Amino acid sequence: MLRFYSHMDNLLENHIDAPIKKAVAGLALLGLNPYMSCCGFSYKDEVVPKTHLKKAYVYLSVSKKQEDAADFSKWAQVVTALSSLSGWHISPLNQSEDELYFDFYANTWNKGHPWEEQNAVHYYETFVLAIFKLNQAIEKMSYLFKDRVILEDGNKKYSKLSSFWQYEPTESWLITPEIWAKIPS
Repeated sequence: MLRFYSHMDNLLENHIDAPIKKAVAGLALLGLNPYMSCCGFSYKDEVVPKTHLKKAYVYLSVSKKQEDAADFSKWAQVVTALSSLSGWHISPLNQSEDELYFDFYANTWNKGHPWEEQNAVHYYETFVLAIFKLNQAIEKMSYLFKDRVILEDGNKKYSKLSSFWQYEPTESWLITPEIWAKIPS
């Protein structure tokens, strides 16, 4: 199997962009099932230098099985409240037989704005501020946190679909509210 990206470290928590890591962990503790994310800008000591920029996002999933209807209702209430508190947006991506997938993302620079180019000195600021607002919203809802969650790397799912998937899946991450509280934001 071709693996273009591989790293010395195989721990998921070290492969999530540092600026958005606390938000991803918080979303997992809220039961929103994040499976991929990007902070939208390059930063010091990033594991994989970005070739894709201009969007801060977290992809979320939820079961669509009939027996999980109550869970879906709670999931929808939580993500709607987070969107309202943070200014982040939710849009459907696609679905599988068992799951629905969503793009949870921040509004950043408008096209034509002088700072929308990644080499602009202020480029990263709107992303940092959007992630900060998301972390504040998660903190306000932290009373809903689960005691612990195991976050799976979304690359595991995709690497099973195609031998051409090029990002090596990493080890799962056990997250507790105590771990979340220690993650820098």
